[in-house]
Amino acid sequence: MGRIDSRRAKSRSRVIPVAITVVIAVAALGSVLVFLAPTTQPEQAPPSSQSGPSKSGATALYEQGELEKALPELERLLEEDPRDIDVRTMLASLYWLKGESDKAEAQYREILEIDPDHADSKYRLGILFRQQDRLDEALVQLQSAVELRPDSPLFLSELAKAQTKEGRYEEAVANWRAALKGYPPDSLAQATLYAEIGDVYVRMEKPQLAREAYQAGLKIDPDNEHLKTQLAEL
Repeated sequence: MGRIDSRRAKSRSRVIPVAITVVIAVAALGSVLVFLAPTTQPEQAPPSSQSGPSKSGATALYEQGELEKALPELERLLEEDPRDIDVRTMLASLYWLKGESDKAEAQYREILEIDPDHADSKYRLGILFRQQDRLDEALVQLQSAVELRPDSPLFLSELAKAQTKEGRYEEAVANWRAALKGYPPDSLAQATLYAEIGDVYVRMEKPQLAREAYQAGLKIDPDNEHLKTQLAEL
């Protein structure tokens, strides 16, 4: 299956990232920050004559990728208002990017203490656990996120990836097929999901179903090398 994974990685470089995996790399910093950013814009604070940290200023530093400058500002803001979910979300992402996963996890857990139904934090916590091979915990968080937001193709795809990693192939295929509905018809994102579905069918030793999935992907993206290679090997 290493060959499948390596080819899948090549094919994914052709499509817009679906935010399924966090990549801690300076070259990818902009896209990672978009993935980890709060889904709602923080409220803009009015100008202040005080020298304390400004939420709008810290947010600007965060969005510009100025990690070292943003981090202390966000930490000071959190001291002022420990219940600010936007600040905690940005802090969690910065800790994650710095490789401090324990601190990132702590921030997401604090957010869920404040708002137990915060779907984005469940989703990100699930990804963090999956990357650490804490599959049971990942599945709990991702399943909960999907229950809160059942139409999110990102949530469904991440849940499917965790289920595949645990060998729950039928459930994974069902969730990837549900995720297909969240993207425009014949989009490259759909082609990527068909590749995922085909790869799972290969693991399940169901070549005909794998062939159908790869063919569906190739109708959308005829130049996809992963899809072409996998189909030829069936």
